Amino acid sequence: MKELKFNSQICTTEEQSQRLIKLGLNSETADMCWFNDMQTPCCAAYKYFEVRAKEMKWVIFPAWSLHRLIEMCNKTQSGMTISIYNDEVIVDGDLFEVFDNAYDNLISVIEWLIKAGLFNKEYLKQ
Repeated sequence: MKELKFNSQICTTEEQSQRLIKLGLNSETADMCWFNDMQTPCCAAYKYFEVRAKEMKWVIFPAWSLHRLIEMCNKTQSGMTISIYNDEVIVDGDLFEVFDNAYDNLISVIEWLIKAGLFNKEYLKQ
């Protein structure tokens, strides 16, 4: 049987997560996390792992799935349609491509929404 090869990622990388946090995203909106050696993404609720990590002395940091980022963008104050095809992000019919990675492109959309004051304030740090 021919081996299938995929070049996909399960959640934001450490750098992408740090970019979101610097933009003001509340880490409690994360639906995933990385822990210890940065080699193991965990799909469990971030809140659960935050508590468990303290017990086990794990080092964790928040990460976001692509679906969570899309969901947060779709709940903006203005409403919008987001499409992703071959790592290109299309917002309300306009191509929004800066990077060769869907995550980075979507983070750019989030940055644009925050700067425009359209991003849902509930998802930002108070």
